[in-house]
Amino acid sequence: SDLPEIDISIFVNNSTIPVSSSPTLTLKDLLSKVEPEIDTFLKELEEHFVKDCHEYFEKIKPGIVRGYLEEHRKTAEKHITDVEQQYSRQREAMDAQVREWRKQARFNRETVKSHSDLIDNLEKQKVHLISLANQFGISLCPKQD
Repeated sequence: SDLPEIDISIFVNNSTIPVSSSPTLTLKDLLSKVEPEIDTFLKELEEHFVKDCHEYFEKIKPGIVRGYLEEHRKTAEKHITDVEQQYSRQREAMDAQVREWRKQARFNRETVKSHSDLIDNLEKQKVHLISLANQFGISLCPKQD
């Protein structure tokens, strides 16, 4: 773009940039004369900024690493606690189920023994009744015509 022509000699009197003795100097001319200095200044500023950023990062990096490690440690400990609690709940549920099965097995054993005793008693009574019937000549199975 076209820059306006203005008298800037009064603005650059203290500058190290040589200003022509002519009373008018275009802004474009001035810019072309100071551009190398501006580029150098920006490059130095960038180098210092990058260096300072790098130094700052190196200074805070251990803290960041410690923070992440602490966060991961807490997360891992929480997961371990959650797994332990889940295992404990499942273990309690399995123990309760095993207790129920043992209770049922005990009941079944008692029922089997009771039925076995009843069968033994009925067998003894049958043998006794058959011997009494034979002794008195009574037929327990009636003959069919």
